[in-house]
Amino acid sequence: MMEILIPKKLKLTESQILDRDIVLDASEFPHRPLRCTISCLSSEKFYEIVESKAFFVDTSECEITQALDSCRNIFAWTLRVSREDKTAPDHFHYFLPGEIKWGKKYSNTI
Repeated sequence: MMEILIPKKLKLTESQILDRDIVLDASEFPHRPLRCTISCLSSEKFYEIVESKAFFVDTSECEITQALDSCRNIFAWTLRVSREDKTAPDHFHYFLPGEIKWGKKYSNTI
């Protein structure tokens, strides 16, 4: 998992939005600091959370999620307002909680 604290001001993009882009619309969110949480989950866990209508992150006040499926895993981008945030930073902050675990080589053998 990775957390990105989004700054108070963002530069507008000059490129076109394409069909394969992930768009997370926070226009209905309260005017509070935003975070983006990037998670990698199994398909089963992802759909379990979606079907339960639970938040992907337990400190969220509100959130919206889009995902990409890589056949073995689902990578989810969750734009959210955290109950813990009071002020937005002036620039991006990135947080990787815990110890980084590098992936293992995939093997088709069982």
